[in-house]
Amino acid sequence: MISNIWTERFALALSDEQLDLAIEVPAIPLNLRDFSVEAGAEILRSRFGLIFTSSPEIRGILRRLVDIGFAHASSNFVSTDAYVRGLYEANPWQPNPASAVCLTGLAGVGKTAIVHALEKLLGGPVLVNVPGHADIPLLPGWFVTLKDGAQLIELLKPFVISFKPEGSSDLEAGSKKLKISIPLLLKLARRRTWRDAACILAADEFQFITAGDRANAKATTVLLQLLGLGPRLVFVANFSLVHRLKRRNQEDRDRLLLRPIIVFPEQCSSPAWIRLISECKSVDPEVFVFDVNATEGLIHRCTFGIKRFVVELLVAAFRESRRNGSSGCVGEKAILRAYSSAGYSACREVVEILRKQQIQGEALRPDLWCPFSDVNNTENFFEAQHVIRGFNDRVSEDYLRSSLTPDEKAGLKELEKERVDEKPLGKVVRIARKKVTAETLLEGSRMFERLRR
Repeated sequence: MISNIWTERFALALSDEQLDLAIEVPAIPLNLRDFSVEAGAEILRSRFGLIFTSSPEIRGILRRLVDIGFAHASSNFVSTDAYVRGLYEANPWQPNPASAVCLTGLAGVGKTAIVHALEKLLGGPVLVNVPGHADIPLLPGWFVTLKDGAQLIELLKPFVISFKPEGSSDLEAGSKKLKISIPLLLKLARRRTWRDAACILAADEFQFITAGDRANAKATTVLLQLLGLGPRLVFVANFSLVHRLKRRNQEDRDRLLLRPIIVFPEQCSSPAWIRLISECKSVDPEVFVFDVNATEGLIHRCTFGIKRFVVELLVAAFRESRRNGSSGCVGEKAILRAYSSAGYSACREVVEILRKQQIQGEALRPDLWCPFSDVNNTENFFEAQHVIRGFNDRVSEDYLRSSLTPDEKAGLKELEKERVDEKPLGKVVRIARKKVTAETLLEGSRMFERLRR
């Protein structure tokens, strides 16, 4: 294995604990009683949005992406001489770039947060000296986002061009429009990525590149242009864009969709899920008074394990707890009211469609159905079907129980006890097990043949 400054940036020999320490963002405590309902809700949403907790799935994705960067560095930067030669070549990267990595999943599961964690994990620039050049800043990757609808020029120009007219301020320089053609921009970017030794090019929120009927054509064109720059392309897209890309020609699909990485919602009762709920509760434990272990199942049923929905549900529960003139504490009753509230209606619609899709085993909305269909039919389908069908009954029952008076609760408890006491005990009949012989097997075979006829 070749070891040098270019590959060592990706040789991260970190334990799970060390990796989590490098990427996690814990909750920042807050005293919500100091704020009005609306101000507290908005500040709370912001604090929740900063939380990032790790999980086995997240660690696995990050290790896979880091390994991809390591392999790319090992293939291209084989020596100092090879790197220096590439500085003077128009297209220094190896020909025939590998297929892109498509990071996809339901909206709100944390794809963007994983890209930010990758950027944090890889670290900043490292200075290197080579013959004829000193203090070259090496960057492990370029990280861009299309959330604001940026086009290719806006994405790459900050990396390849430093434009500041003499005597102008930074703000004035940023407002200047430097004209540059797309072919020249791509040529400069190929050389600059080599100089930076950037082995990963991560493009986030790619579904925002454009809108309309030609969105898939525009997205495909830009993706292929980024793919040809040299670094390994990792692009983040929701299910809708991936469905559109799957309608492209075979050669485009092979370049863009052969290596998908799917980010799934958190699983109910998993350590990672309970850890996430615990961090949210710790923002203000005097307001969020629910017991995590007793309530995590309810929160999962209300959110489908989608992290963004957890934020919206708890914010809605905070509003409900304040508006009803109660103590302002969020327990199970406030969470149930939040699930039924108008403020959570958009999330509730998505959750219920996702449940129906699991029950029926077919897509009801393409943006909520994984384009890689094999993952929609898991071996736990029948178990999930049974659990999901009982969701509405459980929510209704929980809501009813939480609204009972103390006397009504005591009466219900007594009735349930009497029903259990009156339940007849079943009688177990033991069936004798006969010895299996060749004759009994043959007889069984003959009976089967007669029945089949």
